[in-house]
Amino acid sequence: MAYHGLSPAAGAQGTRTTPVSHAELHKNALTGFLELDLETPGGQFVAPGTGRLVLREEPGEAVVVQEAARRQGAPVLPGSGIKGAVRTAYELLTASCSPTGSGRCQMDRRRNKLDACPACSLFGFLGWRGRLGFDDGIPTEPGSVTIASERLPIPWEPKGWRTPGAFRWYDLAPARFKPKGSRVSQPAPRVLSREVYRGRFRTRLAFWNVTSLELGRVLLAMGCQTGGQTRFHLRLGGMKFDGKGALRVTPTRLVLSFPERTNLEGPACLELCDSWLKAVGTAGSEQSFWQGLEELARVERIPEVES
Repeated sequence: MAYHGLSPAAGAQGTRTTPVSHAELHKNALTGFLELDLETPGGQFVAPGTGRLVLREEPGEAVVVQEAARRQGAPVLPGSGIKGAVRTAYELLTASCSPTGSGRCQMDRRRNKLDACPACSLFGFLGWRGRLGFDDGIPTEPGSVTIASERLPIPWEPKGWRTPGAFRWYDLAPARFKPKGSRVSQPAPRVLSREVYRGRFRTRLAFWNVTSLELGRVLLAMGCQTGGQTRFHLRLGGMKFDGKGALRVTPTRLVLSFPERTNLEGPACLELCDSWLKAVGTAGSEQSFWQGLEELARVERIPEVES
């Protein structure tokens, strides 16, 4: 069905701690930014819709399409959407708060008490600013992103009993529609023309007082592997349920302002990022995290079959 319900590993429970203060830079943490390359693999596109309908000139006709996000007229991947997609995976992998469930971390102002799960401590929550953020993704250079219109199925409301679990993770299979009582898939009952993007974007991940272990987890939550390889794809935009919206993430440049000034590009940047990824692999407390990674990768590798 191109969507799957997942839950944290059995028995996994994210440890709640007092979030790191923003008042000063910590000598055992890192502050700076990491530039990332976001590329649509072959056969993929991303469609960050705005909900607005526009008239687009196509060869021989004018077509009404759902407009994709832009900044000053250029294609863009909203940074808030990138952060939300990464956070969802991070929450699952660290057994943190569900992004849609109850019991999320909150500030207890009456007792001046503040405890947060791993994801809320890093990404923030109501009343507490997080320690990282993403800039809007913009084309890496003029012409690196192409704009087209595609006729695509309109999303439908999934049945909760078909996707048990607190989180939804999308595979790369096209959506299938089955009339009630039928075992045979049919074409989508309704379609809509949407603007879609193909090509390469770049974004910047800015972070404050973040440990190398947390950065390694964030990279893994985006699907990164050592050597600039991809374990699974970051998924963005409104067509994830139809097997689209996949992006390959590659770190390209690292700039640290604290604890010491560092500027690394290309292989040198990848080498340091690899050390963060390996640190997560050697941490004894990360077993459930790695189990979750393999589950997310498995969902992408094995499209759901007819049943």
